[in-house]
Amino acid sequence: AIFESNGLGRGSLSESCRDFIEKTGITPGLGRHGVAEGDLDSIADEAFGDPCHPGNMVQVTRDDMRMVLAASMNTRL
Repeated sequence: AIFESNGLGRGSLSESCRDFIEKTGITPGLGRHGVAEGDLDSIADEAFGDPCHPGNMVQVTRDDMRMVLAASMNTRL
């Protein structure tokens, strides 16, 4: 509903998210925001230790989080 009400509704969630990110001007890619590869272990540790983590619908390991962070270092739309 949030995407449709803002004129961003598309055929898939990924398309709607892409449109939303482009419209807000957010630059994707952690590396473009000063995050270094060497920071990823401590970020993954902190994310895994966050009290919200156990309530996630999809259970992930600390290594899963590290892998997602690494994949998002140079993400482009």
